[in-house]
Amino acid sequence: LYGLMTTFCRDTGLECSVSARLPLLRGCVSIGAIVLATAGLRGIGVQSPTTVALTYLLVVLFVASWTTLTLAVATSVVATLSLNYFFLPPLGTFPIAETNNWIALGAFLVVAVVASNCAPPARSAAVGSK
Repeated sequence: LYGLMTTFCRDTGLECSVSARLPLLRGCVSIGAIVLATAGLRGIGVQSPTTVALTYLLVVLFVASWTTLTLAVATSVVATLSLNYFFLPPLGTFPIAETNNWIALGAFLVVAVVASNCAPPARSAAVGSK
C-alpha cells in the first residue's frame, strides 16, 4: 500500500511527504478493517447480527482511538452500511428501515466520538510520563 501511494504521488506530482500520506494511509486501513471484518465474518458463516455489530464496534473503537474523528465517523457509517447490507434481512439492501439499525448507527457514532475525544489526552499523558 505504501508503494502504491508513493507511485501515485510521483505520477501525479502531488506532495509525497510522509505527513501528507499518513491520513490517506489511515483512511485505507480504517475502511480496510471493516472490509476484512466483513469478509472474515461472512467467510466463517456468522449469522448473528449481535456478533457482527460487536465486531464492528471493536473496529470503530480501534479506529477512533488511532485516527481522527472524521475517519472514525466514516468508519462508523461504513460499518453500519456493511451490517445492514450483508447481515440484516433483507440481505443485499442498504435502506436503514428498522429502529434497531438506527440504534446500531447511533452506537457506532457515539463510540467513535467518545473514543476520538478520549484518545488524544491519553496519548499526551502517556508521552508525558516517559
